[in-house]
Amino acid sequence: MAPAYNEAIAPFLAGTIGFLKRPRVRVLVVGGGTGVFSRDLLPAVRRCLQRWGQNVQFSVVETDIESVVREAPASSHRVQANFHQLPFRDGSFDLIVGQSMIHQGEMQKSIPEIGRVMEAVPTEDSGTTDRSPGHVPAS
Repeated sequence: MAPAYNEAIAPFLAGTIGFLKRPRVRVLVVGGGTGVFSRDLLPAVRRCLQRWGQNVQFSVVETDIESVVREAPASSHRVQANFHQLPFRDGSFDLIVGQSMIHQGEMQKSIPEIGRVMEAVPTEDSGTTDRSPGHVPAS
């Protein structure tokens, strides 16, 4: 990814991570390809969080097809995975970032699976949780 893209998207991701208010955030990168998230985007996200006075530890898992995952940096945890049958327990991740997913096709099958492995987000108004993809609690 281009540096300008990283600097533009980093505040959005950092804000999402800040909203979680967790000292450790488990991130799943779906369609991580060659590890661009861990190598390029994550440092920009960390810089944003540091500017805001937040110290967050990350646990990142990058998934993609085997031939692409093999090229990811050794610093990232890499898992070969079919996007519609992710090999993780329900609620395993706090944040899911989709990169290059659209190129893999069959998004309708992938979205419910991504929702399954995402940690439920408690809503402030009722104390209940909503596991639907893209859900943001009411403020």
